[in-house]
Amino acid sequence: MLLSNEGEVKLADFGIAKAMNRPSSVQSNALKGKIPYMAPEYALGRESSARSDLFSLGVLLYECLAGFRPFDGANDVETLERARNGRREPLQPHAPSAPVSLVAAIETLLQPSPGDRPPNAGAFLDLVADATPPALAQRDLGVLVRSVEACDTLPSAPGLASTRPAPTRRPRKRARSRR
Repeated sequence: MLLSNEGEVKLADFGIAKAMNRPSSVQSNALKGKIPYMAPEYALGRESSARSDLFSLGVLLYECLAGFRPFDGANDVETLERARNGRREPLQPHAPSAPVSLVAAIETLLQPSPGDRPPNAGAFLDLVADATPPALAQRDLGVLVRSVEACDTLPSAPGLASTRPAPTRRPRKRARSRR
């Protein structure tokens, strides 16, 4: 997930989608992707669909609101087993100020069975239609992003590194020719 200086939230890192376009990279029987975000059906080698992607979105949204991932276990096998069985803490106690409709919609995304999840992103959006963010949320998020950029360290929050990544090199300005 990326945050812009204007407070826009953008999803990124579609490594699996890119890999699917390169058959040689997905021919092995090894799991591809981040285990904590993986839908149970994908982990079990079953057919994946938009509902599998929505499961991953549910994990991400849960993590954003609660500060930790819903199915994390002591290791990858335990994490996958917890997701397969739907074993996790309910979201509401960890996000008491979140709109009830948003929490309920996220809970549906985290269902172990794909048939119990919304069929597509449009159906999910219908579930969260009345859970609009506060009017100034985007502006406030932009202010936070800009303040983090101005610091040498990131604020302490679950999942954030304690130091900023190395800055990228900016292109040098061309020397002006004298006439």
